[in-house]
Amino acid sequence: MSGLYGADIPQLRQLASRMRSAGLKLEGQRHTFSARIAGAPWHGPDGDRFPQDWDTDYSRTLGAAALFLKQATEELVRQANEQETASAGSGGSIARGGLAGVQASVPGPGDVRGKSAAEVRTWWLGLTASQQQAFVQNHPDVAGNTNGIPFSVRTEANRANAQSRIDWLTNHDPQPAFNPLMLVYPGYPERYAAELKAWNVRQKEGMNYFPPGSHGRGAARRL
Repeated sequence: MSGLYGADIPQLRQLASRMRSAGLKLEGQRHTFSARIAGAPWHGPDGDRFPQDWDTDYSRTLGAAALFLKQATEELVRQANEQETASAGSGGSIARGGLAGVQASVPGPGDVRGKSAAEVRTWWLGLTASQQQAFVQNHPDVAGNTNGIPFSVRTEANRANAQSRIDWLTNHDPQPAFNPLMLVYPGYPERYAAELKAWNVRQKEGMNYFPPGSHGRGAARRL
């Protein structure tokens, strides 16, 4: 059997999106567990040893798994971009956009870095529709905050970034629950107050900070 075969681009992007979500979820759970373990009313030798084991072993294992998912996501996106370019009949590296004579490589943040708004606009119009869509999907933070990209595109990218961050904060960093049964333990009200204060700080700062790999840094505060 002969012929050329390639990956299904939409499926690659869908898998990358799922891996990205899984990585963010895992990283969020790791931070939640760390906060809960630090505030757990567990006294005695085992209670002293387990937080140390968590910090030096278990937490690092979860962090490594989250990092692997992030790296796998980036690799899938890269493969999808290369496959898309190859499918456009460019020989695997160059595709022609909407403006004659304008060449557009696989779009990435480096294509707009250091360019004026007019230069970015020319670059943007030189991309194919699928390349524009891929750029927004893979780099929504850059798409939402780069002058020269159409305002309507930037607005949609920023809206998606903000909603994604809100969902992440809601689902993976829930508000600490006060447990009246824990009042029998000395120091519980103080520990709960400290945990609630830390949660409020994370929620406030969270809209201006996106975990590595979330592709949303800074988007929410620019809506």
